[in-house]
Amino acid sequence: MYRMNQIHEADRDFQRILWRWSSDDVVKEYRLNTVTYGTKSASYLATKCVQQLLDAHRRQYPVAVGKAEKNTYVDDILTGAESEEEAILLRQQLTTMFASGGFHLRKWASNCTAVLNDIPAKDREVKSSIEINESRTIKALGIHWQPRSDEFQFSNTPNKILQPTKRIMLSQIASIFDPLGLLAPIIVRAKLILQQLWELRVDWDETLPGEFVQNWFSFEQSLSDLNYLQVPRRVIGVQQPTRIYLHGFSDASERAMGACVYIRAADERGNTSSHLLCAKSKLAPIGNGRTTLPRLELCAAVILARLMASVIAAISTPFIEIRAYSDSTVALAWIYGGASRWKTFVANRVAEITTLLPAINWQHLDTNNNPADLISRGALLAQIINNLLWCHGPCWTSTTSDHVSSQVLPALDVTLQRQVEREQRSIAVACIATYDNDFLDAMLSRYYPNLQLLIRITARILRFSHREFRTTNRLTPKEKDNAMRVYVRHVQSQHYWKEIFQLDSKREINSIRQLQSFLDENRLLRVGGRLQLSELNYESKHPILLPSHSTLTALILHHENREQLHCGPQSLLAAVPRRFWIVRGTSAARKTCRSCVECVRARPVPLHQMMGQLPADRLKPNPPFSITGID
Repeated sequence: MYRMNQIHEADRDFQRILWRWSSDDVVKEYRLNTVTYGTKSASYLATKCVQQLLDAHRRQYPVAVGKAEKNTYVDDILTGAESEEEAILLRQQLTTMFASGGFHLRKWASNCTAVLNDIPAKDREVKSSIEINESRTIKALGIHWQPRSDEFQFSNTPNKILQPTKRIMLSQIASIFDPLGLLAPIIVRAKLILQQLWELRVDWDETLPGEFVQNWFSFEQSLSDLNYLQVPRRVIGVQQPTRIYLHGFSDASERAMGACVYIRAADERGNTSSHLLCAKSKLAPIGNGRTTLPRLELCAAVILARLMASVIAAISTPFIEIRAYSDSTVALAWIYGGASRWKTFVANRVAEITTLLPAINWQHLDTNNNPADLISRGALLAQIINNLLWCHGPCWTSTTSDHVSSQVLPALDVTLQRQVEREQRSIAVACIATYDNDFLDAMLSRYYPNLQLLIRITARILRFSHREFRTTNRLTPKEKDNAMRVYVRHVQSQHYWKEIFQLDSKREINSIRQLQSFLDENRLLRVGGRLQLSELNYESKHPILLPSHSTLTALILHHENREQLHCGPQSLLAAVPRRFWIVRGTSAARKTCRSCVECVRARPVPLHQMMGQLPADRLKPNPPFSITGID
């Protein structure tokens, strides 16, 4: 394929080589005129030339171009048609189209001899029609295909080694070429033996324990009949199907997990067929902390979702129904619950599953009807060679249209429900009651900046709820203090609600920790301080805590500023702590003095005297001690 692509003449100098046929010949210089295998750009150039050829003939040969684009693998084309006439037309178009680009198609093979009648024998994979009718197989991308029966076959060469090692076992397992996973249960059985050797830390060329040698010989003996295993290539077993279904199954055990996909087809007459399309297996991780079985079932569901997404992308045929089945109720409960409810491990896998295959496509089925159970446990060749469950899936997928043997999700018992909830993400809910009193805020704004008027009006209002104060028309100091406490409590509830909540919960306060705050008997936040042993009164020892940017604080500062005869910020700040402690009080006191008209008017502007001219003796340079003075 590479040698059929010519390099532009201007670029051939980049492919110069020195060559001689023997050591006695003279070294000659050559230029390679075609794409050279081994260069980094060779694969791209060869593939790009084929794509360019297909684009040039897209209108002339639309069917052949579509088949070639989808079914070309490097230099092999594996495709087909529904009828003999369509196959002949497709072969003619492919031959003409590729010949126009300099590609001569060879190694033709088909399960229909009429398609190959007018093809020269040198261009056929099988030289004569007699050989086609024999049991000879053809290798297509590493898979053995028997054209006569149109079936895939597997090849196995017996290994006559009496002392197998881990290296030999791995080589034997890798030699079984099964890209579709049709032998997944068998390969899992061999991988489990190899995994046990890893757990025992057996070296690559070390002699194996006796029980492992016996298990391996039993596995090798079961592979003796692998050459007789035949798998139909055509998975749609009815002519002119009208409905095609895609069914997937997943299962896991403590040692392995896997998934398998089946295609079920039905025609207008009611004939149905169900065949295994592909499968995939994976061993469970080893170690001290083995993953729980529900988590392994969820990992198996991830394998199935990826496998079905690959099948849907590869097959252009539209499916009338796509269903995925699992026998794990816990894994299905996680899938139905969505990714946001679960912890990280489950959430990540549920998110991937539902992205590839929505939760509505998942259903539960009984373990006995799950063909993926063979993958999770492993099986010998004799156990799957004529196994209807493995080859065709559950009986109801091939004979019925309604899925009576499955259900969305059965009821969970207490044990299963606990396993589901074990992976549920814990959510911390904090319920905080917010304080809001628009009436007091309106009162503060209405009577600003007259604090005394505000306190007297509030005390009169509070008389309606306190009968003991109705004995006289004059307001008592106790009533005024009670009115002041109402506004202080209101302001503290707005600005220090978190600190009050922490004190009620007996937690440590971080914001005002140095003030050693506490709540008094009236639930007012006060400063603790270090004046417990002083002779000051209670109000001075433990002043009430106020924020610097509240309306009540501004009212108190304006009131004290008038009481102190506009004494200035420092004196004002010294007078306030007799009853209140204002956080960031220095800036609040300066702001009050700047906004007070009397303070601004009374503040004298300092006068700066004009300096006179310097004497000449200070300006003229003279020797030292020329001019002296005595004090």
